[in-house]
Amino acid sequence: MSLAWPFALLILLVPGGILAYRRFRKPKRKPAFVAEAATLAKLPGYAKANKRAVRMRRIERVLLSALLIVVALVIARPQSIITSYDQEKSRDTVLCLDVSGSMKDYIPLAIKTLEDIYKKNPPDRYSIVVFGSRAVTLLPLTRDQVAIQQKIDLLREVYEKDNDPNYQFRSLPGFGTDVGEGVLASVQRFDDLKTYKTRNIVLVSDLDQTGGDFDPDSTKYLEKIGLVPKNRINMYILQPAPEFIYATTPQQIVAVSGGQVYRVDKNNAKESAQNLLNQIFAQIVNSRSVVRNNHADYPYIVMAGMIAAAVLWSAAIAIRWRRT
Repeated sequence: MSLAWPFALLILLVPGGILAYRRFRKPKRKPAFVAEAATLAKLPGYAKANKRAVRMRRIERVLLSALLIVVALVIARPQSIITSYDQEKSRDTVLCLDVSGSMKDYIPLAIKTLEDIYKKNPPDRYSIVVFGSRAVTLLPLTRDQVAIQQKIDLLREVYEKDNDPNYQFRSLPGFGTDVGEGVLASVQRFDDLKTYKTRNIVLVSDLDQTGGDFDPDSTKYLEKIGLVPKNRINMYILQPAPEFIYATTPQQIVAVSGGQVYRVDKNNAKESAQNLLNQIFAQIVNSRSVVRNNHADYPYIVMAGMIAAAVLWSAAIAIRWRRT
């Protein structure tokens, strides 16, 4: 906890000076009256009442001092440091997975990399989209680590252990590959695209467009992919070697998206893909700082202390008045 106006504590010099003055000043001589001195000390209960009065005055002074200290702290504005996420500077990352048959060896690598990254970067938000002939949002953008891990475990269960425990998840994306639908679903995960912030799509696909709507002139899926540069989204593409090396579709997708392509070495596919995924996420993580420490007013404890000191001080005065 810190103070916004620490100089406000100088207020305490005033009562401190008064107490010091009263403590060390020379006592004034009072005139002595013979009539009162001889018999006053012999009155029944006088000594006991006098001690009680002295004790209550000391308690009052202690409580009054505590009250003044707490009031000074309230004026000084106690603050606590909280971690916040700057919405303009936070990182949002969508892992877009092509789950067609040709990509089955790369899905485990992608989810393993995401699992390693999100645990080390809890302020960032992550989403998972899977697609075949149509796209399915498996995980909306979130920084909830429990939700992220649950979806990673589901993907691992289906695509590593070949077990679909809850429902026919494998059949949800359909058959064939529509890269445009996968990219469109990924773009739709981002909220308020008018704001400037770091948005990333990690597309794991061989970019082999074989599904989706009938699109003889390639306008529909390229329009969807064109949303990436239009909305200032960074795209990173992990591209295994396509089945047809002379296909023009992958080249069109790369050109329209403006994405950075990381091509997998087919001679050492798994190791190459893992290294490239590590490079992609390292580049994303190092792109911008997202956490900042803010000072928020936190007077609640001090206010409670002030109220408690005031109540106790008032009670001490009331008790002294009644009993002494």
